Amino acid sequence: MSNNSISAIHESVMQSASEADRVSTQNKGTEDSFQKFIQKYDAENIKSRQNFKKQMRNLKKRLGDLRDRFGKMDEHKVFPTIVKRFNEIGYYFEFESNGGLKIRDKNSQVITEIDIYLENDTIIIVVEVITKPILGDIDKLIQRIEKLKQYRQENDKPSKTLIGAIAGAIFPKEFQEAVLQAGFYVFVQSEGTMKLEIPEDFKPREF
Repeated sequence: MSNNSISAIHESVMQSASEADRVSTQNKGTEDSFQKFIQKYDAENIKSRQNFKKQMRNLKKRLGDLRDRFGKMDEHKVFPTIVKRFNEIGYYFEFESNGGLKIRDKNSQVITEIDIYLENDTIIIVVEVITKPILGDIDKLIQRIEKLKQYRQENDKPSKTLIGAIAGAIFPKEFQEAVLQAGFYVFVQSEGTMKLEIPEDFKPREF
């Protein structure tokens, strides 16, 4: 084989190798671009999911705030009648608070908030005032009373019996029964006043 033929073959091989390198480099660039696209897509997707979850949390909070805002009766208006009804069955109080009494810990953080708080030497009554009570309000009242009890124990307050009540304007009979079975007094708004709806043998749950 002549030197010219060998040179031609060598040149062809070198060109093929150069073209292979170019294609490999191009493919690598394409792969890198694809990987960057995937990473960017994943990052944006994660961010979108996080934003969605955040928006859902904010929406739930706003809905909860709206329920609290529109679900509350005016404690100031029902307060005198509730106190009067308790007086009629033998409860008298030395300290009375309405309009949302905030119980705070040693760091001034709010532990719980009580709509109507009534206290004498031996007993404390916690009243939840809601326009249209729901079953979940029973658990909320229990939690408020238990937090209040724990607060008093941790701060060496005198030991007293704690009981509860729920006052409502739209108060279905079956739900009144559920509240009574839970051991809480029931107040129902009727003709501009608050009626105490309890059976004769009713005994409140003590905490």
